[in-house]
Amino acid sequence: MSHDVDPVAAAPVPEADPVAGGIVRAWGFGVLVLALLLAIVTLQDFPPRLTLFVCGYVAIAFGYFALAHADRRFDVLHPAVGLFLLLFLYSLSSALFVETERTTFFGESLLPQVDALYYWICIAGAAGLALGLGARCLGGAPDSRAQAVAPADNAALRSTMVGCCVVLCVLFLPFIAPKFNFFSVHSYYEVALSSRIERIGDETLGTVDVLTLYLPLTLLLALCAYAIQSAAVRPVLRVLALTAFLAYVATGFLAGERYTILYCGLVLLAYRHFRIRRIGFLQAAVAGALAYFLMNLVPIIRGSTDPAQMLLALQDAIHARGWADFSLTYSNELLTATNLHRHIQGMLLGETHYNYGYSLVTDLLVWIPRLLYPNRPLPTSEQFVEVFYPGVRDIGGGYGFFILQEGYWAFGIFGAFLFMAVFGWILDGIYRLVVRFQQYDLVVFLYAAIYADLVMASVRSGVVGSFKAALLRAVPFALVLLVHAWRMRAAGRRVP
Repeated sequence: MSHDVDPVAAAPVPEADPVAGGIVRAWGFGVLVLALLLAIVTLQDFPPRLTLFVCGYVAIAFGYFALAHADRRFDVLHPAVGLFLLLFLYSLSSALFVETERTTFFGESLLPQVDALYYWICIAGAAGLALGLGARCLGGAPDSRAQAVAPADNAALRSTMVGCCVVLCVLFLPFIAPKFNFFSVHSYYEVALSSRIERIGDETLGTVDVLTLYLPLTLLLALCAYAIQSAAVRPVLRVLALTAFLAYVATGFLAGERYTILYCGLVLLAYRHFRIRRIGFLQAAVAGALAYFLMNLVPIIRGSTDPAQMLLALQDAIHARGWADFSLTYSNELLTATNLHRHIQGMLLGETHYNYGYSLVTDLLVWIPRLLYPNRPLPTSEQFVEVFYPGVRDIGGGYGFFILQEGYWAFGIFGAFLFMAVFGWILDGIYRLVVRFQQYDLVVFLYAAIYADLVMASVRSGVVGSFKAALLRAVPFALVLLVHAWRMRAAGRRVP
């Protein structure tokens, strides 16, 4: 699957251009004005506070991009793009639902004071994110530039990756084979609750999953994405890679696994973006629209694995509710942020109190495997369920955890600002490292793996939890690097 010469050059990182920056700022200002006008017109049936929130959020996002990115071309895989968009969609969707229904997603009535606090927390979170992502730029730090890498070095590291993948897939074939068998799939509703209960009762399952699933599958999907798109790979291997990749996606779709589908798309997109040709705004918009459609489609149809029954479920939903399930107001996925409404009300009613950062301690202890620390504390997301929905966790239920809840639970509105600022600062640092070493295929796929958790999934799983998940996703690539270093030393060669 690999060759000694790598004909693919990394997609160039644009140099700063003051003239182009001025043009982009002008266009950006026009988009800002248009967005504000649309908000005023489309939200006139809602209280003015919703329009003010949208205007404030858009102004913060515009300010960040005008400061940090106007002199460079659009980069769809910069974490700022995904985070600002997802944070906006989740916070706006939940606001629309609450303003319309005057309840949370689970039907709980809300106090009038909750609304104002919700909007202030969301604005504070957006402001903190902008500050964290732009802190290095404000401090005068130079942009990262791609480091020159010898094609032979990249090919050697990729060959190590291939070797590790083959060994792991053979070792754990009984575990990963069902992930490609779309002829025998259990529906999401058949296994979701039972698998969560099983994880609660078995302290070794998390560790077993890392060894038997994360290690082989993460590397296999990455190599499939490379083989499908690289002209250096022989046609027969490209067909095999495409077949395996599509089988995995099909199985995930029938099983109702939204994350699986989106992650596979991300892996393909990341390799093309960094190693072949940078993805433009129009392509990104099309991919985003498709992701939004799938994100709302899958919950409707995942009660069955029979395509005919899935189609019938979609028809029934459209007949009963029209296209409401695909709207911002009633999106099943985006309404996770109504948990923040419930959280605020719980604070107002004295059901819980600020923990002043103690949740950080408990969340760090969660990183210790249960195998070593059986009585470790619950992560903050599960503590939320225990406090506000007692008994739900014991039967395998889970309601998601909006990313701003951690900071709010720790220090209130300032906590939301602080947590997001630190989060943004770390993500900006990660991105700069990726840009520097993007000519290594392994680095590109590592970024795709952690981007999935730190950007795509973090808005509904929280800050600390997303870092834990990202570290687990990075384990396969760390293993490859260790094996590669051993190979180079054994051969008496310098490790690049």
